[in-house]
Amino acid sequence: MAKILRLSILVYATLIGFLGNAVAYEQMRGSVQSDMNLTLEKAIEIARQEVARLEHKIEDMEVTAYEDNREWRKHVESNPRWEEDNRDIASKLEKRKFWAVHFVLKPSPNEWILGGGLWVFVDKADGTIITTAVEE
Repeated sequence: MAKILRLSILVYATLIGFLGNAVAYEQMRGSVQSDMNLTLEKAIEIARQEVARLEHKIEDMEVTAYEDNREWRKHVESNPRWEEDNRDIASKLEKRKFWAVHFVLKPSPNEWILGGGLWVFVDKADGTIITTAVEE
């Protein structure tokens, strides 16, 4: 009888420990997700990490991003064939809320750079990279 009681207590303690860890994990996961929803700055940091992962020199690039994605909207509106020419990217962005973070090379003095930018699209809900797009 004592062995059964000890075994029951051990099982109970293990269950309590497991449930406590599960609750702590869910609380941590919830706070991470709410952090992702909070700021454009966090999206920019995630995008910078993606640019570095793609082996671009982040120190040679300027970054722009706006709360309302105006640069991205302006880019698409100024290129009427963009969605048609980039259906794969357009389909990934369709019906999603995202941050459009734009990277361009920093020009040297008296230098103009046309095109060649890199867009990184960060999901507003969970901070994942949806896709990237290169300007030509």
